[in-house]
Amino acid sequence: MVEKECEACSGKRLRPEALAVKFAEKSINDLVSFSIKEAKDFLNDIAKQKVLSIEQRKIAQPLLKE
Repeated sequence: MVEKECEACSGKRLRPEALAVKFAEKSINDLVSFSIKEAKDFLNDIAKQKVLSIEQRKIAQPLLKE
C-alpha cells in the first residue's frame, strides 16, 4: 500500500465540483479549516458588511443565525 495525495483534490477529500462552490469567496475546505473563533468572526463580518444579495442572504440566513 502506498500513501499518495490525490491530484484532483490535493488531499482535501472533496470532489472538484464541491470545492468549486464558494461562500463569500471561500470554499467548504476553507470554511471547515477555520477555528471556531475564525468562523464566528468571518460570519459576523459577512452579516455586518451586507456583501450578500437578498437571495444569497435568504439562503445563508440559517448559517449566519447559528
